[in-house]
Amino acid sequence: MNSSYRLQGLTQKAVAASFRTLSTRVNRRGNKSRYGQATPEAELPQFAGLLRQFYKQTHPDLLRATHNEFADVNDQSWQTLNGILSTCKEMNSFPPRMTKSIPFYMRSSAEESGFRQINLRIKTAGGDCRKQLTVTLSDFFVESGISEDGKFVWGKDYFPSEVSGQKVEEDDL
Repeated sequence: MNSSYRLQGLTQKAVAASFRTLSTRVNRRGNKSRYGQATPEAELPQFAGLLRQFYKQTHPDLLRATHNEFADVNDQSWQTLNGILSTCKEMNSFPPRMTKSIPFYMRSSAEESGFRQINLRIKTAGGDCRKQLTVTLSDFFVESGISEDGKFVWGKDYFPSEVSGQKVEEDDL
């Protein structure tokens, strides 16, 4: 091994120094490739985890004792959202064509009432709408304060794994 470096006019110290330089550059970039894309080691949160965090902040039972009207709105909103998500998860298909604004009430110290209303605006085309739902829910998680950047992965439980006989990968979204 040492002789191959000498054939190229390199010493073992020079090779080690170039590896250290390369390692330093990679560490400065963080977990990104040279083109600014995250490397596969980057762990994005699962959609189910972000949804669980949002659920803990908007659960109707938490509001029922003090703000019954907000609890009723959140209860109806969760039923609507769970209906859409169960189509993607349990029925292994895509939701029907729709445009909906689903209101939720969350605790907020900035508002006089102690709550703020945020709307989840869902628009689906009736077909493969993963990309649209991903963008919509990412924006919603940022607006609600659940996530700073809104990025997540759906996980294997959501959406059909095959569309028209073709296997669909998460990277294709």
